[in-house]
Amino acid sequence: MRFPFIVPAAWAVLAITIVFAIAVEIVPKLHAERTLLDDAHQAYIRANRDEIQLRDGGHYDAARRHIAAIVTNMYGPDHRFVGTAAVLDTVDNVDKRFDVTLQRLDAGDDAVRKTAARSLTIEWSGTYRSIVRAVAALSQGPALIRVVGVRLDHNPKMSASIDAVVHVDVYAAIDTP
Repeated sequence: MRFPFIVPAAWAVLAITIVFAIAVEIVPKLHAERTLLDDAHQAYIRANRDEIQLRDGGHYDAARRHIAAIVTNMYGPDHRFVGTAAVLDTVDNVDKRFDVTLQRLDAGDDAVRKTAARSLTIEWSGTYRSIVRAVAALSQGPALIRVVGVRLDHNPKMSASIDAVVHVDVYAAIDTP
């Protein structure tokens, strides 16, 4: 035998080729498959959560319509409670339409105000684009709403989410006789 190292060298080249093929071809595909499975699982969780919200939302919508009808029958269509219901409907419709989450809704102290408007603070969380669209849509509902100010903060719990505090004056909920 003149070249005794040829057989071990061939086996070494074959082993290196197999390791290289595994590293270049199989490992990235396994990683991509795992990422797809994780994404599918997250989509499944979101779909279940959305389905529950939709199912429960129908009950809330029916209850809200029923209460609005009772308030209108009891106090008449021009009473301040009917205006307040219109404001709440506007905020609820904006929440649903622009995929923002209502964190808090707070009525300000109207005793110290000199205007006929009622102050209201709305706290939302969502993406920047959805928050901006929601704020713009506030004035398009049946209630007369003027946006006084908006403060945006980064939400540390979710990377793509921001928190917004929106101060508005509501003119539709004026006390009427």
